[in-house]
Amino acid sequence: MGASEHLTDVHAKATGIEPVAGRRYAANNPASQLWIHVTGWHSVLKCYEMYGPGPLSASEEARYWRDCVVAAELQTCDPAAVPTSRDEVRQYFAHVRPSLCLTERGRRAMHYLLRTDGHGPRVRIGSSLLAPATIATLPAWMREMGGFEQWGVIDRGYRLPVRATMGAFALRNGQGTAAFTRLLAPHTADILRRHRAQGAEPAGLDTVTPAAARQRYGRRTAAV
Repeated sequence: MGASEHLTDVHAKATGIEPVAGRRYAANNPASQLWIHVTGWHSVLKCYEMYGPGPLSASEEARYWRDCVVAAELQTCDPAAVPTSRDEVRQYFAHVRPSLCLTERGRRAMHYLLRTDGHGPRVRIGSSLLAPATIATLPAWMREMGGFEQWGVIDRGYRLPVRATMGAFALRNGQGTAAFTRLLAPHTADILRRHRAQGAEPAGLDTVTPAAARQRYGRRTAAV
């Protein structure tokens, strides 16, 4: 809860007038948060299917989307607006697509995240190797908007090598994953290390929703 509230505080400073339509924006706006939330959960599932063990069972996927709704409460999203199935995610994308646009600054940022430069050869080479695998998970309309041109043969050719690599690093003791993360994302590796080192008992042994946790432990409600 503390991390969620800290992130909300950081987002609260991201406000202004967007240059295309001239309308005011705020990073904590529920509609903006919903877009980030849905695309994130969609991407995780897509990558799991393409480069991980494969599709979830019907019951596992149903639970995944239920958890997606619960997680939305950690930010400013309206849980009632969160898709609860793969079909509802498609409907959500179809609904928001007519309102999407991309500025040149946004396009540069997207390409920078894919092929990061300026942080040394390790990050630059690593991101360049992973970029085609990332693009392969994007739908055609998103590639067109972002200017990510990639042949279908690359999409197909990357799948088995990346899946094999992920399987090799996902060792039972976690050492392979940790080493791979330290190589490409040192800051993320530090967060992963601290997460695995936590041994403290939870404040409660029952599972509660974010809303119930706020009431129980006196946390404040996420600010819009």
